[in-house]
Amino acid sequence: MSTNSYEILEETVEYISKFEEIEFYHLMQLDIILDSDDGSIPPRLRRLIENFSRQTSSERDGLIQSLKQMIRVIDRLPPSLKARMVEASNRPDASDELIPTFALERGERDRILELCERMRRIVFSASEFDQPHRVRLLNRIAAIEAETHKPEGMFDVVRGGIDDLGETLGKFGVNIKPLSDRMNEVVSIARRGTKAYDQLPEPEEVKQLPPPEDDSEEA
Repeated sequence: MSTNSYEILEETVEYISKFEEIEFYHLMQLDIILDSDDGSIPPRLRRLIENFSRQTSSERDGLIQSLKQMIRVIDRLPPSLKARMVEASNRPDASDELIPTFALERGERDRILELCERMRRIVFSASEFDQPHRVRLLNRIAAIEAETHKPEGMFDVVRGGIDDLGETLGKFGVNIKPLSDRMNEVVSIARRGTKAYDQLPEPEEVKQLPPPEDDSEEA
């Protein structure tokens, strides 16, 4: 008997839930399962998993428990009802349009990936950050890269980079202009690829980051 994507997801969630803290490589395992989905994973579960990269570590732990509970409920359904649920939930849903996504041309995708690599080098070399905040920024950069590789990435994952960076720079009272400039450019490129925001004027994202003082930390 062949194993479908839902069964692999179920086993993986059970495995991940045994860890005290959900790490980024756990999220990558879940992303791989979603990318290879054969249609057996209901979109409600997909959306819950796709939200993980936007959450803090403690919030991810709670989401894993929610995911486990949803899987338990699904497993208790009779096979006929489970099949109907999957069929119904895989139909186009107008509510999906409320979740902003972005699509990129190859040049735009390459530019974002280049900017992410430059940001990663800056974060690694910056002595101002403690390890937890450095890891948080690196995880956010990796999440942005993962969304960039998708045909339609989740814009909120990219947009969250502004919040993570602003919070980190504010906490340590530092101004790293090359880092904030690159994050702003990434968000700007992704924003232009969204249907939700392409007709709206772009906000001044930099207002959410500490004002840069100089260019001395250019990578």
